[in-house]
Amino acid sequence: PYYSFSIITDCKFLGPILGFLSSRNAKIENVISGDLCEIFGKISVLDSLGLAENLRNISRGHASVQLEYSGFIVANKAEEERIFSYLSEITTTYLQHA
Repeated sequence: PYYSFSIITDCKFLGPILGFLSSRNAKIENVISGDLCEIFGKISVLDSLGLAENLRNISRGHASVQLEYSGFIVANKAEEERIFSYLSEITTTYLQHA
């Protein structure tokens, strides 16, 4: 599953935020610059975990994000492996605390 996102931030944080989104495999669709910068794109649900907290840290609290369910995109082999790895990690953690 994927989200469409919109991030509003002070433009001085645009570079670091775009770099962070790239590290999360986000697909940037548009950037609008003005008094503030707005970034539009898509990100997988898995890659979006912790997104808001990381954006706040990068921007020192000067960024906000809105996520909206966007549908499914067929995962490639690398994405499947990341999903299975994540699921096995959280299952193991859950079982250790049960």
